[in-house]
Amino acid sequence: MEKYVIKRNGDYKPFERFKIKDAIEKSFSSASIPYDESVFESVLATFENKNTLAVEELQDRIEKVLF
Repeated sequence: MEKYVIKRNGDYKPFERFKIKDAIEKSFSSASIPYDESVFESVLATFENKNTLAVEELQDRIEKVLF
């Protein structure tokens, strides 16, 4: 089943895994830390059972995994 993201303007867009991965890679790069693929996998696992997510919810889950 396809997953969707609710953008800040209310639009529904298909979930694109690469955008999450890019954001996590950039956070590692900004802290001069080598990228760890397990962080990306952990983030994906936190919303495995949901089909629709808000951008803010995605951000919150990514932050929790990073901390």
